[in-house]
Amino acid sequence: MKKLRFLGVLLFAALPVVLIGCGGGGGNGPSGSATATPRATPGATSTPVAGSPILVVQLRDSSKQPVDGIVTVGSSTLSTSGGSATFRGVAAGTVNVNAEVDGVVTTRSAMVPTAAGTTFFTLTISPGVTPAATATLPPPPF
Repeated sequence: MKKLRFLGVLLFAALPVVLIGCGGGGGNGPSGSATATPRATPGATSTPVAGSPILVVQLRDSSKQPVDGIVTVGSSTLSTSGGSATFRGVAAGTVNVNAEVDGVVTTRSAMVPTAAGTTFFTLTISPGVTPAATATLPPPPF
């Protein structure tokens, strides 16, 4: 009997959470407008083959300061941290590098050598882009 009472109270308490969490929008999917902006998957990399090339894309503004954005190489999309994104298992040869910073997309070609190793590719973003933060922010007050 105590178990039944406990389950009844639990169900009664959970019902408002379920109803409020539903949102009542009446739609079948997420709301908002469609966008063509690529979405980065933090930490996502392709599985590298042993001895395969690595491409490090560095985003810089016209004054050589790092900027953060979203970088796509082949079918892999990553967000930068400190102005850099590392792609492992990149196919050797010429690859297209697309970078989006503050809504501006820049595309360039990078040459990845056939030998295993790391290739650094610097992509300069057009002026007017906000540089990446270089200072550590203090913790919020509690």
